[in-house]
Amino acid sequence: MRHILFKLLNLNIYYLKRFPSYGYSFYIVYILWVLNMIFVNYILGLLINSATALDFVTVVFYSILFVGLIFSVNTLNFLSEYLSDLYKKSIELDIVERIARSNISNAGQNRGEVISRISADVENAVGAIVAPMWLIFVVGRIAATFLAAYFLMPGVVLLILPFVIIYGVVVYKIGPRLAQARSAERGEYVNWFKRLKEVIEAGPSLFRIGLLDVPRVYKSAAAGYFGVFKRFTYYSRGLMFLAELPGVLGPNLVFVLAVLSAAQGVGTIGDAVAIRGLLLNLFEPVAHLTSTVGSYYMLLASYQRVAPLLERRVEEVEKAPRAVFKGAVLSYGDRWALRVEELEVGPGDFVWIRGPSGAGKSTLGKAICGLVKPTAGYAKAAEGCIYVGNDDYIFDASVWDNITLWEDFPEEEVRRAAELAQIDFPLDKKCGEGGSELSEGQRQRVLLARAFLRRPRVLVLDEVTSGLDVERERAVLGAARRVAEAVVVISHRPTPGEFANKVVEVRDGVARAGV
Repeated sequence: MRHILFKLLNLNIYYLKRFPSYGYSFYIVYILWVLNMIFVNYILGLLINSATALDFVTVVFYSILFVGLIFSVNTLNFLSEYLSDLYKKSIELDIVERIARSNISNAGQNRGEVISRISADVENAVGAIVAPMWLIFVVGRIAATFLAAYFLMPGVVLLILPFVIIYGVVVYKIGPRLAQARSAERGEYVNWFKRLKEVIEAGPSLFRIGLLDVPRVYKSAAAGYFGVFKRFTYYSRGLMFLAELPGVLGPNLVFVLAVLSAAQGVGTIGDAVAIRGLLLNLFEPVAHLTSTVGSYYMLLASYQRVAPLLERRVEEVEKAPRAVFKGAVLSYGDRWALRVEELEVGPGDFVWIRGPSGAGKSTLGKAICGLVKPTAGYAKAAEGCIYVGNDDYIFDASVWDNITLWEDFPEEEVRRAAELAQIDFPLDKKCGEGGSELSEGQRQRVLLARAFLRRPRVLVLDEVTSGLDVERERAVLGAARRVAEAVVVISHRPTPGEFANKVVEVRDGVARAGV
């Protein structure tokens, strides 16, 4: 536990250096805000004492100072909350970007887990990162506030301690349950939102099949979400209610006792008012302290679920100028997929991979590019290989942006790639989410242009010409042969056979090469 706390503290220091304009500024403003909170109550006490003494000039002086401090307190409070939100959001966005980068380097595997962790755990992970240092400042605020009140009326102020303890116990007991309910609420929200998205996207299909109501799976997800939301609201409102009782009763009881003491000549009415203000401000940081401590294990659990996504890397596959397979066994985890008896792909080759659906053609195509690691036999993937699948993603952006992927390429190269891919529609055309504004053939041509632009040494095309007419298919396959040193085409259609110097038959879990 100590090791992870030091790790998180160091991570927070890293982010302070990374985002100093938000991080350092927040802590500086927070300290100034605490000092102003203490000072404004002290000045309020002096103001009341001077008013009781009928000292008009002093009253005017302290009134001006008091109003100025009130303005300062509110301004600093705004700045501290503003900077805190920006600091935490900067950390959150950096973590999400690192997860996304790791996911790309991991070939997009376990995308569902990645989205789930981002939705449910990243915000709490940020809380775990900032909490250790934040608690140090909260403890400092509690100590400074209590000492300031103790300085004014030592004996009376000690009476607040039982109320602080009760308040802390209430928050400590309910806080973890609230945190757990919040975590469950976020998890059910993710499930509900996923089902909602599915229902919206499936609207046309549901209508065509005659289903005019939302499916029961959505209603079940909505009911589950409402149930955990109800529990979360119960704990959050209950905590607020129970915490407010000692937080209101304690300072006011001490205030009454302080007034009685002032009436007996111990202290002044101004001191009593100042103590009341200070003690009212004592309970908020106590709540922060106890609730954060109470829920820290949940925050820590979220960080520990997120951390592997930041550090996960793909196990490197051995590569060479030519892809070579001899008795190689390709598997997904523990599931055996395909055995490749003997295959070599090098410069000048045009390979046609054919076979029935589900036989393992795509697995072989991915293995040529090193996207599937062999578990037995001899295998080397091709260097500089690009794999283009029919399910490759199309962004909700223009055709041009989907070809370049926002990288900087000379305009003539982009237009040349589009021409080679037989794109005869405007490059500023919007593609829609997932390519929804494109036909299947248009979508495939965008994917082809994306690959042609990058001029790979080996190009693997997996069913990305199925939406093209025969003439366009011949044109893009000819272009692929000119763009890449070696081309591998996975297709049920016979056209690749016109270009192929090697044919690989995939059937019954075995890939055999012929000519």
